[in-house]
Amino acid sequence: MRRATLDGWWRLASWASLRQPARLSYEVSGKMASYRKTPLSEAIFEFAPEATSFPPEGAERLVRLFSAGFPKLQELPGIEVEFEVSPAGVSPKRDGKKTVRHRLWNLANSRLLQFAPDMCAFNALPPYTHYVDYLPDIERLFTAYLGEAKPSALRFLGQRYINRIFLPSEAANPSDYFTFYPRRPAAHHPPFSLQLETERLSQGQVVLSLYYAGLDSQRPLYFLDLYARSSENPGIAFDWLVAKAWQDEAHEGITRAFEHAITDTSRQLLERED
Repeated sequence: MRRATLDGWWRLASWASLRQPARLSYEVSGKMASYRKTPLSEAIFEFAPEATSFPPEGAERLVRLFSAGFPKLQELPGIEVEFEVSPAGVSPKRDGKKTVRHRLWNLANSRLLQFAPDMCAFNALPPYTHYVDYLPDIERLFTAYLGEAKPSALRFLGQRYINRIFLPSEAANPSDYFTFYPRRPAAHHPPFSLQLETERLSQGQVVLSLYYAGLDSQRPLYFLDLYARSSENPGIAFDWLVAKAWQDEAHEGITRAFEHAITDTSRQLLERED
């Protein structure tokens, strides 16, 4: 029996579109790069619990605990639906349990905490600094959620980096900026979408998606979406050291995928700092 929360959390639902992508093998080595013009739109770190006893008063205690650093609160109602799987197909039960997803922003709107009975996530928003800078807040959220929700295990782990890359002009050839874009004799920006599995993790995989989003202020906009996700029900305890080790591995895989996806022309555009 499976549970899902119908609250519009697209990051969970979007994984359905990442099944069985094309495979790609490669090796990328070297120092992790940084960029003056970081293209990152959002980074998401997911810790989905397998089963919880997360009472409303527990969520209220978490809201109070984080209120000093994350005073902006949004509560999104949802319904937890149980699905029955049989030879006849998948059918939801009617008696869905009502849930609430809490979203807490800091004053600068640069960090976001999210938690509900079926989810725990941290979002890093612009201006992005570096992965390690967010680990103290992520650990604090993880530990506090563990104390209140008491999940039995991790259902899955995820890490997602969404990058918005603007090319200089309509005359720019996308194949000069992205290694996976087909070579074309002249600049052209037709509808385009590509998805690749870039590597396997010890638990899970890293998937790269590149797609054209149209013109924005007369500049072609491309999304480079990198998503690392563990296998479903990976047998991982809801333990910070275990979860952090997976997130560290995922971040290394995402970094390799990003560097392999862009060309030196993109690095100049984003002003790489050596």
